[in-house]
Amino acid sequence: SVNSRLAKRQRETETVNERPRSWRTRKTSPADDRFLTLQGRRHPLYTAWQLSSDLQNASDVRISRYTARRRLIEANFVSRRPLRRLVLGPAQRQERLAWALLREDWQQEWRTTLFTGESSFGLLSDSHCIRIWTERDRPRTDRYTQQVASFRGGTIQVWGGICYQGHTDLYICCGNMNSIVYRRDVIENVLFEFHGAVGKNFGFLDDNATPHRANTVLNRLDELGISTLPLPSWSQDLIPIEQAWDKLQWALERCSPAPRTLEELANVLPRLWNEIPTEELNNLTESMPRRVEALI
Repeated sequence: SVNSRLAKRQRETETVNERPRSWRTRKTSPADDRFLTLQGRRHPLYTAWQLSSDLQNASDVRISRYTARRRLIEANFVSRRPLRRLVLGPAQRQERLAWALLREDWQQEWRTTLFTGESSFGLLSDSHCIRIWTERDRPRTDRYTQQVASFRGGTIQVWGGICYQGHTDLYICCGNMNSIVYRRDVIENVLFEFHGAVGKNFGFLDDNATPHRANTVLNRLDELGISTLPLPSWSQDLIPIEQAWDKLQWALERCSPAPRTLEELANVLPRLWNEIPTEELNNLTESMPRRVEALI
């Protein structure tokens, strides 16, 4: 038994500590560990398999990808998903820079700007950031499978806007959002009422979607006296409405019980939209000077 083995070890060694063991020899040397660390810093997008291949080509030491991963963990490396950004050409970069230079000194002006945009939400999540815990070499079964469906089981397109100390109502679009629907339902109802409540000093900045650039839409905005701000092409990352959609998506994923039909989803989204704390929306608005500074 365990007690008898401990008693015997105490009689023989006068201690119950384990005897020294001959552990397996470490496969890599300190120089190999430094090489893996440097390669990890120089090539952060390399996989563990690529790092092990580089080590084999450099010093003829063959290790598995698991060993390469352990060496990086020992060097205080962590595995994260890379950030993503749009591929921009020289003309687009120049346009974004010119836009930022004109608004380099803006501070209070962003507090009087309404950031609007569109997004779609589905009954099922299509997030690729979900990970699972499982033992190594265990076969994949239904327990480790994420259920997916075409078009996320059904989607709803919404429109909304945020500003400092407030936000618009969330508009649920029944069908596709085109210029006719955008002018008739969004501009004439939601946007016009919000603009009348906050005053004429507010600026209007949208996400450059195709329905927003129609001549009938732009002409109607001029008739209503709503001043629009330009946004460079391929610059949706410059307006904080995209992060507001992320907050709404996170709230939807934590919603219990989860909506099972599109009707339930259409009823839940406005409630979750109104429950987003005003402080979080204010932080998004206050991030505009930092976004402009990052472009310069």
